[in-house]
Amino acid sequence: DLADAILAVNTELGARRIRLVVATASMSGELARSLSEGIDFVVWNGDVPGGDDSAIDFSSTLFRGLGHGLSLLACFKAARLSSKHFQLLSPRFDPQQFVLQWAPPEARGRSESGPVAAGGSTLSG
Repeated sequence: DLADAILAVNTELGARRIRLVVATASMSGELARSLSEGIDFVVWNGDVPGGDDSAIDFSSTLFRGLGHGLSLLACFKAARLSSKHFQLLSPRFDPQQFVLQWAPPEARGRSESGPVAAGGSTLSG
């Protein structure tokens, strides 16, 4: 299934693994719980039906804050003000310690700059 495929790829990525997944689809709890077995932080839409507007509002606030260098915990709490049913799974790591930093291309092994999590793990492949 999807979670197994993502986790298999993530295992092989090593230090460049995916650390954050945001699942905005309604009723995404089973996927989120499966992903949290190998992804450090999983944000999901709860096990309640939700609309697109709610997911868009939540995501906009979450990613805007992350882009401004705030912690995942602070961004999540701010985003939940508009969409209370979202949940954060982080069984192994502290979301207050997770922030995005911009890395130069050579640090990412790529030709363009991009976000990395604190500690050097890239957020996107």
